[in-house]
Amino acid sequence: MIKKVHYSLNKFNQKMGISVTLPVPTKRSLKRSQYANGLIATGCLVLSVPFSSKLLLGIGVLSAASIVVTQMEIKALDE
Repeated sequence: MIKKVHYSLNKFNQKMGISVTLPVPTKRSLKRSQYANGLIATGCLVLSVPFSSKLLLGIGVLSAASIVVTQMEIKALDE
């Protein structure tokens, strides 16, 4: 998915006449992102219960979904 986004953005940048180099995430940086999202998801989900906060629950769910997507990207880098 990252490759598709980079391709689309590079195509758009060429049409606009912009010269931008997009960084390519490494496996290590994706794992760090996954770990950080895990901490955020856990914290938000735990705090959403005693505070009855739908916002914290939503952020926790989105962070958990981000963990899954990041794992898929890590597997795609291995291929």
